[in-house]
Amino acid sequence: MPRRKRDISSREIEAIAAPIAGFFVLLWIFARPALLAALIVGLLAGLGYVGFRISQIKARKAGSLSSAILDGDRPPILVASQEARANSTVSEADLMRRLNEIDWYQFEQIAALLYRKLGYSVERRGGANPDGGIDLVLSDASGRRRAVQIKQWRTWKVGVKTIREFIGAMKVAGIENGIFITLHDYSLDAMKTARANGIETINGAAFARLLQTTDAKYDPEFLLLLDGKMKTCPKCDQPMVLRTAVKGANPGSQFWGCSTYPRCRFTLPAA
Repeated sequence: MPRRKRDISSREIEAIAAPIAGFFVLLWIFARPALLAALIVGLLAGLGYVGFRISQIKARKAGSLSSAILDGDRPPILVASQEARANSTVSEADLMRRLNEIDWYQFEQIAALLYRKLGYSVERRGGANPDGGIDLVLSDASGRRRAVQIKQWRTWKVGVKTIREFIGAMKVAGIENGIFITLHDYSLDAMKTARANGIETINGAAFARLLQTTDAKYDPEFLLLLDGKMKTCPKCDQPMVLRTAVKGANPGSQFWGCSTYPRCRFTLPAA
């Protein structure tokens, strides 16, 4: 096995340089003037080389220490986040496009993650299970609660009837303030009713701006949820897999099925 080349330490260099320097001093005393000039040049060159090697060793050690700090002491999520920032190609327009392409449960998960990033404690009540008309309950540091209803409606406007249903759900839950989120927009009556009952209305553009405040387009947690190829079952929160129907009304068509089938039979359309 070949021996690994060992770097010369600064102490070893100094140990070599000291007798050499002494030798040149003796020559300075006893040698001829012409030779002395040559020896002076050689001495300066030798000392310059020694200084250069010492600076190299110190720089190498400092670089190794910096690498250890940067790569060894950072939390894994920070490393992933910085790598995602360096490699991400998700523009603001692309972020909005992905919000329109993911399924409704991914949209709900992104909203929950967003409010956690904004400093709220988040209780999820949605998914495919009964939620009483409230998808999330947010709690701030003071204990104040806000109910959240999420509709991934891409083309329909939220009407006043939907807002009134949300107001009823808030009263049942004993929560005075709320947030309603949709990808499209609201009717004028819906916005007036929401405002009069302590409900903040957020459309797709406002939601995208909120995501930008948390650097979502670089954050690996958001990017994972924005990936249409990674889905979680709204019924049991287990991974879903892409399957092909072999029978039924549309044999040969693809759909997302829960990976725990037949224990959980929840499905989502592939498109």
